[in-house]
Amino acid sequence: MVKIALYCRVSSREQAINGFGIDDQERRCREYIDIYYEDQGYELQLFREEGVSAKNIERPELQKVIELIRKKKIDVLVVYTYDRLTRRLKDFINLLELMQTKDVILDTVKEKFNTSSATGRMFVHMIVAMSEWEEDTIAERTSRGLEESAKQGNYCKAKYPMGYRKVKEGKKTTLIIDEEKAEIIKYIFDEISNGRTDFSLRHELRQKHVANITWNTRSIVNIIKNPIYKGTFVMKGKEYPNQVPAIVSEEKWELANKELKAKQKERRFQYVFAGHVYCGSCGSQMINTCSTNNGAHKTYLYYRCKECGLRYSQNKILDKCIDTFNQIVKNETIEERINKDIKIIRSLKSDIDRLKEIENDGSLEIEYCQKEIKEDENKLIEIQSDLMNFINRRSHTFNKLEFNKKRSFLSRNVDQIIVYGSPKQCVVVYKPCAIILEKDCINLSEKIKRKFF
Repeated sequence: MVKIALYCRVSSREQAINGFGIDDQERRCREYIDIYYEDQGYELQLFREEGVSAKNIERPELQKVIELIRKKKIDVLVVYTYDRLTRRLKDFINLLELMQTKDVILDTVKEKFNTSSATGRMFVHMIVAMSEWEEDTIAERTSRGLEESAKQGNYCKAKYPMGYRKVKEGKKTTLIIDEEKAEIIKYIFDEISNGRTDFSLRHELRQKHVANITWNTRSIVNIIKNPIYKGTFVMKGKEYPNQVPAIVSEEKWELANKELKAKQKERRFQYVFAGHVYCGSCGSQMINTCSTNNGAHKTYLYYRCKECGLRYSQNKILDKCIDTFNQIVKNETIEERINKDIKIIRSLKSDIDRLKEIENDGSLEIEYCQKEIKEDENKLIEIQSDLMNFINRRSHTFNKLEFNKKRSFLSRNVDQIIVYGSPKQCVVVYKPCAIILEKDCINLSEKIKRKFF
């Protein structure tokens, strides 16, 4: 009993041009199998793929056939012609090598070559190479035809974007503006240009059931990024300006894309404490979660324990910790400023000492030395005044830090944030290096004053 796999494939183009359907191909293959394998007896498995190109072998039914070959579950693979398998020579050679390794015979209805001989394989390779050439030539001609059609102002795509309607005038197909839906497009561009996030806008459009579409952020982003709305038609990577009536100006399109890009750089959900929050009941690290108020277009961030279900608001953690965080931020900022000022102070002190030495040994005029010393001493007084004003500022706060700087701050200063559900409380375990006490930085500034001023 011979185990046969019959693979049939047609592309929609072949069906349209040649009128050769997959049913006709299957019938001819079955007749061939009946004639040549009936005496031996056979068991047949059929695999059909309709409207599928042979540009590659990533096809579901063909992959099933390949799997049968790998497992040596068939003896013969029957196809109508070699190009039913693939039109790529590299893929065909790989398939043929696999079949020879597994002792599977490749049999065709129309093309008869002995693939076990070098001459036979050469002729088969030539046939498949010609098929590949034909496929590539057709693709090139189609691409050139579409490019020329686009240059002449034709809209060469099957689907048309929201805000337009497709009309046909003789052989020419163009787009015209759908005024009702164009207003939705204009509103989306206006909102994004004004700094609104795609996530927030999505909630509004969903809530109002705009255009009866289930809006998502991807659909909004696709609209903003589509150059057709500024009148530029894109075909095969090439742009054709002023080929389509514009719904928004080029300036508005550029501004909306600039704002969108800026917003996308920010993290949509900024889980500041991610990786630092632990459940006080079971000790598990808590995961990020959120809930959305569709009416208010707001998203609330939480941390949830996977083990016991405890949920704790990010805002509540921040409320518990903000005073200490602000103090640490202030202390770190002051320390950074002091370290920077120390370098300047040391340089000025060195200049003053050098000028005094020169003044004493008479190398330069005394008046010149005294003038330079006075200027340097005034600079020292100015630095002292600026430093004290800097220390007394109230602008050093955790909330004013950028998201990435907040994360860096936590990595430097916080070991764990332990939260409890009943009663609701939050305990922060700081790292030893955290400068929590304000007096630490104030004392440092006092030491500088005593040493240098």
